[in-house]
Amino acid sequence: MPNRSNAGLRALMYGECCFETFRCIDYDVFALEEHRQRLSKGLASFGLQLASHILPEAIAQAAKTADDCMVRVTVGGGVAAWGLSATPPAQPEYWIQTLPSPQTRQPIHLQQVQWPFPLLARQAKYTADYAMSLRALQMFKLEPHVSPLICDAQYAHSATTSNAAFFIHGQWLTPPADYLLSGVIRAFLLAKEVLKTSPISLDMLADVEAIALSNSGFFITAVASLNGRELCVDGEIFEQLWQPLLNQKGVKRSC
Repeated sequence: MPNRSNAGLRALMYGECCFETFRCIDYDVFALEEHRQRLSKGLASFGLQLASHILPEAIAQAAKTADDCMVRVTVGGGVAAWGLSATPPAQPEYWIQTLPSPQTRQPIHLQQVQWPFPLLARQAKYTADYAMSLRALQMFKLEPHVSPLICDAQYAHSATTSNAAFFIHGQWLTPPADYLLSGVIRAFLLAKEVLKTSPISLDMLADVEAIALSNSGFFITAVASLNGRELCVDGEIFEQLWQPLLNQKGVKRSC
């Protein structure tokens, strides 16, 4: 064992850490294999492996928490000596968090912002990336009920923890994955051909009729307004997104 006085968890000390969040409904998780693959890919970039027992353990813990439960699984570097090393710790650490899924949520209002840090494609949910997001949120100082729509000088990309789809001129468009994490729900809807990838220029935002945020917690969430302008939040255009999902195990439509 290393000397504990000169050792620490690399997950904490250096952000050598990835996580996955998903919803567990009566032991069912939508696209669990896709979550496993993404987490494994992220950990592999650190030289870490995802132990086979972790996700089943998380599902069992979720079932004890609630029939409909939110789950976050975080895996990262374990105890290692002082300093950086190309050799990962022999035993990664992991943490499982669960809480009953909220059945409703407050309306979401988006404000476009210029993201202060370089935007990069992400193959996994790296914890360090979300630390950058927290720093950015402090810079923007938005009203409590307003969330940022991440933009650069030319294009809109995503929300902070969700992919975005924009309904423009009769079709749902989602930005390409050059500068975002391509989520599990987004990938599913692209495969079902109800979404089409297209750059969303800042000029196009004036023509947006509706915005849907997608993540593995609420699946699809309508955005109430963009830059103070009210948007459509229900109707047939949202059914286009929901219908491919509703016959899948582990999916539930929230109020």
